This record gives sequence, C-alpha cells and structure tokens, in this order.
Amino acid sequence: GGELPLDGAAARAAIDARVGRRLGLGVEEAAAGIVEIIDNSMARAIRTVSVGRGHDPRRFALVAFGGAGPLHACRLAELLEIPTVIIPPRPGVLSTWGLLDTDMRATFVRTVGTAERHLGEGPAAARGVDVKPLEATWGELEAQARAWLDTEEIPRDRQRFERSADLRYEHQSFELTCPLGEGAVTTARLAELTATFHAEHRRLYTYDLPDAPIELVNLRVTAIGALPRRRAPAAQAAGASHAMTDRRPVYFRGTGFVATPCYARGALAPGMSFEGPAIVTQDDSAPLVAPGFRARVDDADNILLERSRG
Repeated sequence: GGELPLDGAAARAAIDARVGRRLGLGVEEAAAGIVEIIDNSMARAIRTVSVGRGHDPRRFALVAFGGAGPLHACRLAELLEIPTVIIPPRPGVLSTWGLLDTDMRATFVRTVGTAERHLGEGPAAARGVDVKPLEATWGELEAQARAWLDTEEIPRDRQRFERSADLRYEHQSFELTCPLGEGAVTTARLAELTATFHAEHRRLYTYDLPDAPIELVNLRVTAIGALPRRRAPAAQAAGASHAMTDRRPVYFRGTGFVATPCYARGALAPGMSFEGPAIVTQDDSAPLVAPGFRARVDDADNILLERSRG
C-alpha cells in the first residue's frame, strides 16, 4: 500500500539464482521457505521472552506491529498456539503513536540507607521495622513527582502516584520491584509487601525462601498524568465487501496461488469482518489474514485476527 516502487522481476531473479536453483526449488516455493525460516526464528524469540520467563504464550494475545509484523502474525499465532492477534490501526508507527497518546509517566527512585534496609525474616518480617523514615522518603519522592506533573501542566485531578519498592533476599545481586500502591506505609502494609515479594519470586523463578532475610534496596514513586482519551465509535456488525479494492494472486505454501481480496484499511470501520485469505492495504504496513483466519475490526479500530470456526 506504500508509494515505494518494487522490482518484482529483480526479486524473483535473486531468489532463483541464490536459493531456488541450488535447492532445486521453484521461485515461489523458495520464497515461501525463506518466510517459513523467518517465522520460526521470530517464534523462537517470542518463546524466549515468554516461556523463558514463566509465561504461557497461549494465554496471551499477540500484538503485531512494525512494518512487517502484521505480515507474519498469523503464522506466528499458529506456531505458538496464540488464540488472538491484535493489529493496531497504524502498526508501522505504533511506537510514535503510543508516545503521543499514552499517559505521562515518570518514576522517582531513592536508595534505602543501611539502617532501614533489613526487613527481617520469616513470618515476623517487617514487624520490627520503623516505618517513619520510609514514609518520610516516600513522601519526599511523591512531592518531587507531584512537582514534575505540575510543571507538565497536568491538572491535579488527573494526577496519580503509585508507590513500589525493590526487594531482594540477602546476598542476592538483583532485585524485584513490588507494588505498594497508594497511601501511607504501615507495618501491616510493609508485611504485605514482603509477602508480595515472596510470591513474585516464586512466580518468576519457581521458588521462594520464606525464612530468608529480606533487604529493601530502593523506594520508588511513579507519577502518572492521565491524558484525555479518544472516544471510539460504536461498533456495528457489517461486512467489508465495499472496502475491497481488488484481488491479487498470492502464493500460500501448501495451496499455491490464491486469488486474494485486498481491503483498503481506511475503508474498514468498527464492526466489519471478513474471512481470510485477505490482504489489508495501507501506507505503513501490509497485514495478511491467512487462510483459516477471520478478521474483525473492534471498537478501537484494531484488527483482531482469530481462527475461523468450522
């Protein structure tokens, strides 16, 4: 959907000379093989940042962004058994769009002194800790955070502050950031913080040390300035036939060329849906709805891809 001219003949010649002839494959089959290798490499990277951190990708949706991300999304969903793919309205400039549309946020941090660092151990952790110095430090950080939001001209009724802390077991060289929430710290809330740390350590690393001494390393206050939200249009179920611009021959591994409908992204409205195979044309990306997938535009103008039923 972009304006950059592509030299299809040159691309075919390069794949044929460098891959196809050497492997005894046709141009299309060789190109499809290249894409399959790329897809598996991307799937492996996703497993590293999900399964490798204790998360099951089958319980998440896949957000496909960047110029090429939406082209690979359906195959990645198949390889990783991810049930839903979310393609934002402008995937090629998602990071820039997020910078302009997200709430303002900044975190203020202060390292805890040696005297206040030790929270104790076991069920009695935090019971003997003097919370006054901690509350004073958190209060100072919150004042800094509020001053920053004031300089950014965020109204007070749109300002929010979240307290958290970095904790670790004694002799560890890394910390986990655990939320405390809003409001003054008390001994009871500090005990809840240590319980949260044990649970988070167990979730991330499959074990915890309930009787080990805990150290409080850093105190944090995150300032959040809420920006006005865009109101999404109400979705109405509808077909997308009027958004179809043409049909193009597209090669799919296993089926060969298929006359594939192309839909103009700007003509797709919330509530519209269509079956794959299909291509969505837009300036910043080329989302592919693979065979066996169904596309639906949600209230926020995202394209949701899910496996077709039946």
